[in-house]
Amino acid sequence: MTDAQRGVKKTLMDKWRTALADLRLLADLSMGEGGNRWLTPDDIRRVLGRDRLAEIVKAGVAAQDEQERRKYADAILEAVSQAYTDEGERIQVVRDLADRGR
Repeated sequence: MTDAQRGVKKTLMDKWRTALADLRLLADLSMGEGGNRWLTPDDIRRVLGRDRLAEIVKAGVAAQDEQERRKYADAILEAVSQAYTDEGERIQVVRDLADRGR
C-alpha cells in the first residue's frame, strides 16, 4: 500500500467513525421524551431508509470472520425482534443440525 493509499484509507476510516458516532447521536436524540426529542421518526426515515439501513447491516456482518458472523446476525435479530413482538409475532430461527458446532 502506498503512502497516498494509506492517507485515503485513514481519511475514510475517520469519516466512517464520525458517521457512526453521528448515527448514535441520531438515535439518542430521537429517543428523548417530550421536549428532549429533537428528531422525529420522519427525520430518521429520511436519513435511514430501508435500503440504506440494510446496506449498513450487510456491510457490518460481511466484515466479520466466519466464526463471528452468527453472533452478529443473532444480535441483529434480537435488536429487530421488537418490531415483530409489537405486532404479536415472533422470529424463529431454524438451523440445520449439520450447522451445529460452527
